[in-house]
Amino acid sequence: MKVTVSKKTFFTAAAVAGLALLYLAGILAIQAAPTAPTRAMLAAYAFPIDCMIVLPALFYLLVIRRYALSPLFALPVMWAGGALASFFAQGSDTAVLAVLGFGALVVEVAIAAREIARFARAFRAARRKTDDALAWFFAPFMQMTNNAKASRLAANEFAMLCFALFSWKRRAPASQDGAFTYHRDSGYAAFIAGMMLVIPVETLVVHLLVSQWSDVAAWVLTAGSLYATLWLVADCRASVLRPIAFKGSVLEIRSGMRFSADIPLERVAAYEEKAPKADKKRIVNLGMMGTASGWLVFDEPVTVETSFGGAREIEAIGIAVDDKARFARMMSESIKQHHPIPSPDR
Repeated sequence: MKVTVSKKTFFTAAAVAGLALLYLAGILAIQAAPTAPTRAMLAAYAFPIDCMIVLPALFYLLVIRRYALSPLFALPVMWAGGALASFFAQGSDTAVLAVLGFGALVVEVAIAAREIARFARAFRAARRKTDDALAWFFAPFMQMTNNAKASRLAANEFAMLCFALFSWKRRAPASQDGAFTYHRDSGYAAFIAGMMLVIPVETLVVHLLVSQWSDVAAWVLTAGSLYATLWLVADCRASVLRPIAFKGSVLEIRSGMRFSADIPLERVAAYEEKAPKADKKRIVNLGMMGTASGWLVFDEPVTVETSFGGAREIEAIGIAVDDKARFARMMSESIKQHHPIPSPDR
């Protein structure tokens, strides 16, 4: 599989590597100082200033400002510089280090407060526009990272917690107008309920068995089981709260937390009962429990996002809705509107 690296990723990695080399050069300069007083002066004055002011400023100018990232990404650079400066300043005059440390703390608090406020504003704005928790978190993370893939991955994690822990007072949207639920007739909720009965027992048994060889491995596996449980609960709740919906000229296709795509209705050429004869890599089956009630076939390949923020081209999507007849009727009307059958020549 061919792996491509974007120019942004390459430049950022090169900048981080360059900063690491500059840190290393400072350390080597201290070690190579000819006399103890010179080493002490470098460790107490020059090295802290470089680590806590010059290099973070370079990272801000070369990466953060260049790619419109959140200043929060400068904090790890400041922390690393402060830790190195503190380590090599041991036994030397720490007056400069103390002043720089206080100044860095003030800057870090100011950056954190500003970015938290920006995140909250973007979150509230997204929440006013949609009921989709994934969109609530995607917008502020996109503002911070300016990277759709990273934002999608981060939004998925936060939305998972939102669906699993804080969505229980929300009701499923009514299956009316252009919205269609897909959780009532699928048996998915019953399946998840059954899994919730099995997972605790399995987790306990595996933990006890593995702990005989390694406590660390046992707790890692237990943590993985807890994460999987949260994800299953979140996916079940998302399948209730994220309907498939006609929105103007777009069909919003949702399937729990696993899939999201906004398909232009003009791209849907047919709605069929059976899966089309196409490469399995170019079709997606979103039927709950693997059974689709119908297939949307496109007139040309459509690019959709994957669960991990990537992209793929597909030719058809299989979906399952509770109100099959009404969905088929609306889809038939849309297809006739966008792909009218030409009248025969007389």
